Amino acid sequence: MTIDMGYNFPRPVVTDLDGNGRLDLLVGDDNGQLARFEQIDNTTNAGRFSTLTSSAAGCSYLKLSTGSPIDVGFTSKPQVTDLDGDGKIDLLVGTRAGNVQRYEQTATNGLAFTDLGAVAYTSTHPPIKVGTAGTDNNYAAPAIGDFDGDGIEALAIGSNDGAILRFEQARVTPTPLPVVLSSFGGQATTAGVKLSWTTALEKNSAAFYVERSIDGKTFVTVGEVAAAGNSTTARSYQFLDASAATAATRYYRLRQVDQDGTTDYSAIVPASTRAAGAGPGAEAYPNSCTDALYVALPAGTEPQAARAELLTLAGQPVFSAKRQLQASPQLLSGLPATLAPGLYVLRLTTAAGSTTQRITRR
Repeated sequence: MTIDMGYNFPRPVVTDLDGNGRLDLLVGDDNGQLARFEQIDNTTNAGRFSTLTSSAAGCSYLKLSTGSPIDVGFTSKPQVTDLDGDGKIDLLVGTRAGNVQRYEQTATNGLAFTDLGAVAYTSTHPPIKVGTAGTDNNYAAPAIGDFDGDGIEALAIGSNDGAILRFEQARVTPTPLPVVLSSFGGQATTAGVKLSWTTALEKNSAAFYVERSIDGKTFVTVGEVAAAGNSTTARSYQFLDASAATAATRYYRLRQVDQDGTTDYSAIVPASTRAAGAGPGAEAYPNSCTDALYVALPAGTEPQAARAELLTLAGQPVFSAKRQLQASPQLLSGLPATLAPGLYVLRLTTAAGSTTQRITRR
């Protein structure tokens, strides 16, 4: 069945909002809201999406943290990026009036957003507006990219008068994270699922809560591990989920809590009980990196050829290469030195299929 929004001017963009490895299709429309559809899976049904709701509208609309839907009035045209490098997705939504509204995830991998207002030249200038003066039929259409290769993201906005205006982001210092997670993974054992993670830096950290899901969407807390508090050296942690159900694949994430109550979530990782050779999926770590990114196949897997692709949240490829992967981690060399900080999707494809993983470039 074809997705039909029922209005004019549908504008799609793809990303992975909740970090579960399945792409989300976000569709702007004439009603001013943003509909969300999620990929059924990333292998045999890669081109099919679920509606996520049984409502008459046939789709789920993105909402603010207040519970109200994101609504720019008329003709929403979304783009996705991470403007400030804090690991949370920013939605830039073009409006019929000619402005671009900015919304940011309230938490990493979260589905609720905070309204940050219209994009402006600076904090003391009025909002950017494109199109013909004195009219609200301007239809701002934003696009994000590093168009001149200087490592700084630029915002290009098209309008109904045929012009495309370009604005370049001022250099900003990314918000420092209180905990820098350098690796996180899970492995099924006869005693349960063993979760292991490493931090490179901790500041006022209180605890890590291990959360489990059978579908990658709804999570329950299955354990708690005390954090170091403050540390500038690498720290390693482990947790055994002995109560794990017998499902073939389970999904895990960490909920990190600071001493002031602030919380943040890790990327979602799968833990599979399938036998070696039954369809290995490659993985990459750390999921938050500066320069070095490592890739590996599951333990016990024979070396094999793979293709590694790094995509922007809008699906634009910025890196592609063939590599011979094995169970021991190896450096993914050749990444662009000018790669701008932000969120990316790493797609690793072997003969057994493809896996996707969200990566943050700091």
